[in-house]
Amino acid sequence: MRKLMMTMMALLFAVTVATAQRGPAHRGNDLLSELNLTAEQQEQIKAIKQEGAAQMKELREQNPDQRPDREAMKKMREASQAKVEAVLTTEQKQQLEALKAERKAARDSVDKEALKAELKAHNETKVKPVIAASRAQFDQFISAEDKAALDRLRPIFESKPEGKAGKRGHRKAKEEKPSEADREARKSAMETWKTEHADDIAELKALTEKYSDDIKRVQESMKPQREQWAKEKREIMEKYLPEGAAKAKGKKAGARKGKGKEGAKAEGKGKGKRSGKQDARGDWPKGAAFLLMKG
Repeated sequence: MRKLMMTMMALLFAVTVATAQRGPAHRGNDLLSELNLTAEQQEQIKAIKQEGAAQMKELREQNPDQRPDREAMKKMREASQAKVEAVLTTEQKQQLEALKAERKAARDSVDKEALKAELKAHNETKVKPVIAASRAQFDQFISAEDKAALDRLRPIFESKPEGKAGKRGHRKAKEEKPSEADREARKSAMETWKTEHADDIAELKALTEKYSDDIKRVQESMKPQREQWAKEKREIMEKYLPEGAAKAKGKKAGARKGKGKEGAKAEGKGKGKRSGKQDARGDWPKGAAFLLMKG
Protein backbone atom coordinates (compact mmCIF):
# COMPACT_ATOMS: atom_id res chain seq x y z
CA MET A 1 0.00 0.00 0.00
CA ARG A 2 2.78 2.41 0.90
CA LYS A 3 4.56 1.65 -2.37
CA LEU A 4 1.39 2.35 -4.35
CA MET A 5 0.85 5.61 -2.49
CA MET A 6 4.44 6.64 -3.21
CA THR A 7 3.95 5.78 -6.88
CA MET A 8 0.81 7.89 -6.95
CA MET A 9 2.62 10.77 -5.28
CA ALA A 10 5.52 10.54 -7.70
CA LEU A 11 3.20 10.66 -10.69
CA LEU A 12 0.96 13.40 -9.35
CA PHE A 13 3.62 15.85 -8.23
CA ALA A 14 6.50 16.48 -10.58
CA VAL A 15 7.64 19.53 -8.63
CA THR A 16 10.39 17.72 -6.74
CA VAL A 17 14.05 18.06 -5.99
CA ALA A 18 14.82 16.11 -9.15
CA THR A 19 12.93 18.50 -11.40
CA ALA A 20 14.43 21.44 -9.58
CA GLN A 21 17.87 20.19 -10.57
CA ARG A 22 17.39 19.31 -14.21
CA GLY A 23 20.12 18.14 -16.51
CA PRO A 24 22.77 20.30 -18.17
CA ALA A 25 20.76 20.73 -21.36
CA HIS A 26 17.83 22.25 -19.46
CA ARG A 27 20.08 24.52 -17.43
CA GLY A 28 21.93 25.59 -20.56
CA ASN A 29 18.65 26.57 -22.18
CA ASP A 30 17.77 28.67 -19.11
CA LEU A 31 21.07 30.51 -19.34
CA LEU A 32 20.85 31.27 -23.05
CA SER A 33 18.46 34.11 -22.28
CA GLU A 34 21.34 35.91 -20.56
CA LEU A 35 23.63 35.91 -23.60
CA ASN A 36 22.12 38.84 -25.54
CA LEU A 37 21.36 36.65 -28.54
CA THR A 38 20.63 38.32 -31.85
CA ALA A 39 17.26 37.79 -33.51
CA GLU A 40 18.92 35.50 -36.04
CA GLN A 41 20.55 33.42 -33.29
CA GLN A 42 17.25 33.13 -31.45
CA GLU A 43 15.54 31.79 -34.58
CA GLN A 44 18.35 29.31 -35.22
CA ILE A 45 18.29 28.04 -31.64
CA LYS A 46 14.50 27.81 -31.71
CA ALA A 47 14.71 25.59 -34.80
CA ILE A 48 17.36 23.40 -33.14
CA LYS A 49 15.19 22.96 -30.05
CA GLN A 50 12.15 22.07 -32.16
CA GLU A 51 14.19 19.52 -34.08
CA GLY A 52 15.49 18.00 -30.84
CA ALA A 53 11.99 17.85 -29.35
CA ALA A 54 10.70 16.09 -32.46
CA GLN A 55 13.51 13.53 -32.27
CA MET A 56 12.82 12.88 -28.60
CA LYS A 57 9.11 12.43 -29.33
CA GLU A 58 9.90 9.98 -32.11
CA LEU A 59 12.19 8.01 -29.79
CA ARG A 60 9.48 7.77 -27.12
CA GLU A 61 6.87 6.68 -29.66
CA GLN A 62 9.05 3.87 -31.01
CA ASN A 63 8.19 1.80 -27.94
CA PRO A 64 5.50 3.56 -25.89
CA ASP A 65 5.30 0.72 -23.35
CA GLN A 66 8.88 1.27 -22.17
CA ARG A 67 11.09 4.13 -21.06
CA PRO A 68 13.21 5.59 -23.87
CA ASP A 69 16.80 4.38 -24.09
CA ARG A 70 18.91 6.51 -21.75
CA GLU A 71 22.01 6.51 -23.93
CA ALA A 72 20.06 7.43 -27.04
CA MET A 73 18.43 10.34 -25.22
CA LYS A 74 21.80 11.48 -23.88
CA LYS A 75 23.30 11.46 -27.37
CA MET A 76 20.36 13.46 -28.73
CA ARG A 77 20.73 16.08 -25.98
CA GLU A 78 24.47 16.33 -26.57
CA ALA A 79 23.95 16.69 -30.32
CA SER A 80 21.39 19.46 -29.82
CA GLN A 81 23.65 21.22 -27.34
CA ALA A 82 26.55 21.07 -29.80
CA LYS A 83 24.37 22.61 -32.51
CA VAL A 84 23.29 25.39 -30.15
CA GLU A 85 26.87 26.16 -29.16
CA ALA A 86 27.86 26.30 -32.82
CA VAL A 87 25.45 29.23 -33.20
CA LEU A 88 27.15 31.19 -30.40
CA THR A 89 30.12 33.50 -30.75
CA THR A 90 33.36 32.76 -28.92
CA GLU A 91 32.53 35.45 -26.38
CA GLN A 92 29.04 34.03 -25.81
CA LYS A 93 30.46 30.53 -25.32
CA GLN A 94 32.84 31.85 -22.66
CA GLN A 95 30.01 33.73 -20.99
CA LEU A 96 27.83 30.61 -21.04
CA GLU A 97 30.55 28.51 -19.38
CA ALA A 98 31.02 31.16 -16.70
CA LEU A 99 27.28 31.25 -16.04
CA LYS A 100 27.16 27.45 -15.79
CA ALA A 101 29.99 27.44 -13.26
CA GLU A 102 28.29 30.16 -11.24
CA ARG A 103 24.96 28.33 -11.26
CA LYS A 104 26.63 25.04 -10.28
CA ALA A 105 28.38 26.65 -7.33
CA ALA A 106 25.07 28.12 -6.16
CA ARG A 107 23.29 24.77 -6.50
CA ASP A 108 26.02 22.96 -4.61
CA SER A 109 25.44 25.29 -1.68
CA VAL A 110 21.75 24.31 -1.39
CA ASP A 111 20.78 22.28 1.68
CA LYS A 112 19.25 19.47 -0.38
CA GLU A 113 18.41 17.26 2.57
CA ALA A 114 16.47 20.05 4.29
CA LEU A 115 14.65 20.82 1.03
CA LYS A 116 13.67 17.19 0.53
CA ALA A 117 12.57 16.90 4.15
CA GLU A 118 10.30 19.94 3.87
CA LEU A 119 8.81 18.74 0.57
CA LYS A 120 8.22 15.31 2.11
CA ALA A 121 6.53 16.87 5.14
CA HIS A 122 4.30 18.89 2.80
CA ASN A 123 3.25 15.70 1.01
CA GLU A 124 2.61 13.85 4.26
CA THR A 125 0.54 16.59 5.93
CA LYS A 126 -1.14 18.41 3.03
CA VAL A 127 -1.31 16.09 0.03
CA LYS A 128 -1.42 12.47 1.13
CA PRO A 129 -4.51 12.76 3.40
CA VAL A 130 -6.54 14.43 0.65
CA ILE A 131 -5.61 11.83 -1.96
CA ALA A 132 -6.35 8.99 0.46
CA ALA A 133 -9.75 10.51 1.30
CA SER A 134 -10.56 10.94 -2.40
CA ARG A 135 -9.69 7.31 -3.07
CA ALA A 136 -11.90 6.18 -0.16
CA GLN A 137 -14.83 8.14 -1.59
CA PHE A 138 -14.10 6.72 -5.04
CA ASP A 139 -14.75 3.20 -3.73
CA GLN A 140 -18.50 3.76 -4.10
CA PHE A 141 -18.12 3.68 -7.90
CA ILE A 142 -16.37 0.29 -7.94
CA SER A 143 -18.39 -2.91 -8.17
CA ALA A 144 -17.88 -5.72 -5.66
CA GLU A 145 -16.44 -7.93 -8.39
CA ASP A 146 -13.93 -5.30 -9.44
CA LYS A 147 -12.97 -4.58 -5.82
CA ALA A 148 -12.10 -8.26 -5.50
CA ALA A 149 -10.03 -8.06 -8.68
CA LEU A 150 -8.16 -5.01 -7.35
CA ASP A 151 -7.55 -6.77 -4.04
CA ARG A 152 -5.93 -9.60 -6.00
CA LEU A 153 -3.92 -7.28 -8.25
CA ARG A 154 -2.70 -4.97 -5.49
CA PRO A 155 0.04 -7.26 -4.04
CA ILE A 156 1.10 -8.24 -7.55
CA PHE A 157 1.82 -4.64 -8.49
CA GLU A 158 3.40 -4.05 -5.09
CA SER A 159 5.94 -6.69 -6.12
CA LYS A 160 6.84 -4.86 -9.33
CA PRO A 161 10.62 -4.32 -9.47
CA GLU A 162 11.83 -0.79 -8.87
CA GLY A 163 12.52 0.99 -12.12
CA LYS A 164 15.51 2.77 -10.61
CA ALA A 165 18.12 2.04 -7.98
CA GLY A 166 16.06 3.17 -5.04
CA LYS A 167 14.86 6.69 -4.46
CA ARG A 168 16.82 9.46 -6.10
CA GLY A 169 17.16 11.22 -2.80
CA HIS A 170 19.20 8.31 -1.47
CA ARG A 171 21.91 8.81 -4.06
CA LYS A 172 23.83 11.62 -2.46
CA ALA A 173 26.74 11.73 -4.84
CA LYS A 174 27.36 11.12 -8.51
CA GLU A 175 29.53 8.10 -7.76
CA GLU A 176 26.51 6.43 -6.16
CA LYS A 177 24.59 6.37 -9.43
CA PRO A 178 23.92 2.86 -10.73
CA SER A 179 26.35 1.30 -13.16
CA GLU A 180 25.39 0.20 -16.64
CA ALA A 181 25.34 -3.38 -15.36
CA ASP A 182 22.94 -2.39 -12.57
CA ARG A 183 20.64 -0.65 -15.05
CA GLU A 184 20.67 -3.65 -17.36
CA ALA A 185 19.90 -5.99 -14.45
CA ARG A 186 16.92 -3.86 -13.38
CA LYS A 187 15.72 -3.64 -16.97
CA SER A 188 15.92 -7.41 -17.28
CA ALA A 189 14.07 -7.89 -13.98
CA MET A 190 11.34 -5.52 -15.12
CA GLU A 191 10.95 -7.27 -18.48
CA THR A 192 10.75 -10.65 -16.74
CA TRP A 193 8.12 -9.34 -14.33
CA LYS A 194 6.06 -7.85 -17.17
CA THR A 195 6.20 -11.11 -19.11
CA GLU A 196 5.15 -13.16 -16.09
CA HIS A 197 2.28 -10.79 -15.29
CA ALA A 198 1.12 -9.90 -18.80
CA ASP A 199 -2.43 -11.03 -18.02
CA ASP A 200 -2.49 -9.04 -14.78
CA ILE A 201 -1.26 -5.91 -16.57
CA ALA A 202 -3.95 -6.36 -19.22
CA GLU A 203 -6.60 -6.76 -16.50
CA LEU A 204 -5.42 -3.60 -14.73
CA LYS A 205 -5.51 -1.67 -18.01
CA ALA A 206 -9.06 -2.86 -18.64
CA LEU A 207 -10.19 -1.83 -15.16
CA THR A 208 -8.53 1.56 -15.48
CA GLU A 209 -10.24 2.13 -18.81
CA LYS A 210 -13.58 1.02 -17.36
CA TYR A 211 -13.41 3.62 -14.58
CA SER A 212 -11.54 6.29 -16.55
CA ASP A 213 -14.47 8.74 -16.63
CA ASP A 214 -14.99 8.44 -12.87
CA ILE A 215 -11.26 8.88 -12.25
CA LYS A 216 -11.24 12.01 -14.40
CA ARG A 217 -14.15 13.49 -12.47
CA VAL A 218 -12.36 12.95 -9.16
CA GLN A 219 -9.15 14.45 -10.53
CA GLU A 220 -10.97 17.44 -11.96
CA SER A 221 -12.57 18.11 -8.58
CA MET A 222 -9.08 18.16 -7.04
CA LYS A 223 -7.68 20.64 -9.57
CA PRO A 224 -7.87 23.71 -7.25
CA GLN A 225 -6.10 21.75 -4.53
CA ARG A 226 -3.39 20.55 -6.91
CA GLU A 227 -2.76 24.12 -8.01
CA GLN A 228 -2.50 25.22 -4.38
CA TRP A 229 -0.11 22.38 -3.58
CA ALA A 230 2.06 23.30 -6.58
CA LYS A 231 2.15 26.92 -5.38
CA GLU A 232 3.15 25.83 -1.88
CA LYS A 233 5.87 23.56 -3.24
CA ARG A 234 7.31 26.37 -5.36
CA GLU A 235 7.37 28.59 -2.28
CA ILE A 236 9.24 25.91 -0.35
CA MET A 237 11.75 25.48 -3.15
CA GLU A 238 12.32 29.20 -3.51
CA LYS A 239 13.56 29.27 0.09
CA TYR A 240 16.39 26.91 -0.81
CA LEU A 241 17.21 27.36 -4.49
CA PRO A 242 19.59 30.04 -5.78
CA GLU A 243 17.72 33.18 -6.78
CA GLY A 244 18.21 32.71 -10.51
CA ALA A 245 17.27 29.05 -10.43
CA ALA A 246 14.21 29.74 -8.29
CA LYS A 247 12.92 32.33 -10.74
CA ALA A 248 13.53 30.07 -13.72
CA LYS A 249 11.84 27.18 -11.93
CA GLY A 250 8.85 29.34 -11.08
CA LYS A 251 8.40 30.33 -14.72
CA LYS A 252 8.62 26.72 -15.89
CA ALA A 253 6.20 25.52 -13.25
CA GLY A 254 3.73 28.21 -14.21
CA ALA A 255 3.99 27.25 -17.85
CA ARG A 256 3.40 23.60 -17.01
CA LYS A 257 0.38 24.45 -14.92
CA GLY A 258 -1.09 26.43 -17.78
CA LYS A 259 -0.54 23.63 -20.25
CA GLY A 260 -1.56 20.89 -17.84
CA LYS A 261 1.32 18.80 -19.13
CA GLU A 262 2.48 17.31 -15.87
CA GLY A 263 -1.07 16.75 -14.71
CA ALA A 264 -1.76 14.95 -17.94
CA LYS A 265 1.19 12.66 -17.37
CA ALA A 266 0.11 11.86 -13.85
CA GLU A 267 -3.60 11.57 -14.35
CA GLY A 268 -4.37 10.90 -17.99
CA LYS A 269 -6.00 14.27 -18.49
CA GLY A 270 -4.09 15.37 -21.58
CA LYS A 271 -5.87 16.53 -24.72
CA GLY A 272 -7.49 13.64 -26.46
CA LYS A 273 -6.01 11.13 -24.02
CA ARG A 274 -7.82 8.63 -21.89
CA SER A 275 -6.92 7.35 -18.45
CA GLY A 276 -6.58 3.79 -19.69
CA LYS A 277 -3.75 4.58 -22.10
CA GLN A 278 -0.18 3.79 -21.24
CA ASP A 279 1.67 6.25 -19.06
CA ALA A 280 4.79 7.86 -20.50
CA ARG A 281 6.79 6.04 -17.82
CA GLY A 282 5.77 2.78 -19.45
CA ASP A 283 4.89 0.60 -16.45
CA TRP A 284 1.39 1.82 -15.56
CA PRO A 285 -1.76 2.69 -17.48
CA LYS A 286 -2.70 6.24 -16.53
CA GLY A 287 -4.90 6.39 -13.46
CA ALA A 288 -3.88 2.88 -12.37
CA ALA A 289 -1.94 3.99 -9.29
CA PHE A 290 -5.02 5.80 -7.99
CA LEU A 291 -7.25 2.82 -8.75
CA LEU A 292 -4.90 0.38 -7.01
CA MET A 293 -4.81 2.38 -3.79
CA LYS A 294 -6.76 0.78 -0.96
CA GLY A 295 -10.16 2.46 -0.70
